[in-house]
Amino acid sequence: MNKNPSLQAAILYDAVALGLKNKKIGRYNLRYRKKLKKFMEHLPKKGSVIDIGCGFGLEAAYLKRKGFLTYGIDVSSESIKIARQVNPNLIFIVDDLLNLEKYKILNPNGIHEHLSLMNLPKRSIKKVLGSIYRILPKGGIFQSSFEIISDNKTGWHRIKTDKNNSIYYYLSFYSLPEIKKVLSSVGFQIIFSSVGREEDKSSDIFTVLCKK
Repeated sequence: MNKNPSLQAAILYDAVALGLKNKKIGRYNLRYRKKLKKFMEHLPKKGSVIDIGCGFGLEAAYLKRKGFLTYGIDVSSESIKIARQVNPNLIFIVDDLLNLEKYKILNPNGIHEHLSLMNLPKRSIKKVLGSIYRILPKGGIFQSSFEIISDNKTGWHRIKTDKNNSIYYYLSFYSLPEIKKVLSSVGFQIIFSSVGREEDKSSDIFTVLCKK
C-alpha cells in the first residue's frame, strides 16, 4: 500500500468513476440545494467559484446554472473525465488539494468543498486551509462540510473492490469546534455553521461557512 493519502484517494475515486463509466450521470439532483443556497447568498452575482474535490462536477454545474463562473478541481482523473463529458462547457482540473495556492490566478470570490478535505491527514489540514485563505480576496467566502461519526476512526481504511483486491484510503474525522479553531487560526471569520442530516439522509454532517 502506498502511504500517500492523496494518491490513494485518487485510486479510490478513479475506481468509483470507472465503475460508473457506462452508466448515465444525471443532472445535479439538488440534494445539497439548501447548503449551496447559503453559500450563494454571500457571493456577488456572477462571481467566480472554485469547487475543490468536485468529483463528477454536479455541484459545479449547478453553481454555473445559477450564474457563477465555476471551476472544478479533483485529484481523480477518471472523475474529471466524467465531469468534462457531462459538463463540456465547464473547466475541470486534475490536481492535488495540496497544490491549491497556484489557483489564486483564477480570482475566485468563493471556494466550496464537500467532504473532500476528509481525505487529507490532520497534519495537512491547516496548510490546505491556509492556502484557501490566501487564494481568496478580502471578503471571499469559503464553505466546507465534514461527515460526523460517533467514534473517531481517523486513519487508514480498506474497501474491497472484488474477491481478491482492496483499496486503502485515508479519512480524517473532526468535531465542529476543532474545525472552527483551525479556520480561525488561519484568519477566517466564521459566519454560520450547522449540524444535521444530509438532505438525502445518507449521513450526519456539519457545515461551516466563513469569510476572509
